[in-house]
Amino acid sequence: MNENQTPAEAREVAGNRETERTKQVTVAGWTASMSALFAVGVLMLQPSWPTAFGVGAVALMIALVCYCMLKR
Repeated sequence: MNENQTPAEAREVAGNRETERTKQVTVAGWTASMSALFAVGVLMLQPSWPTAFGVGAVALMIALVCYCMLKR
């Protein structure tokens, strides 16, 4: 942390970090929920084990993407 910052500047930087983190969580949540919605729809239309395997693979990829978004 820069020692020349005033307390007001430090609070502003912390507030910006919190805002950025909130945006990351929101994007990850929407990504996961939309993919889950489409996965349920696909499984309702085509309930077979190859489809379930494909949906599971896509869900794993989405989980990795969300993890990478939240890791930053």
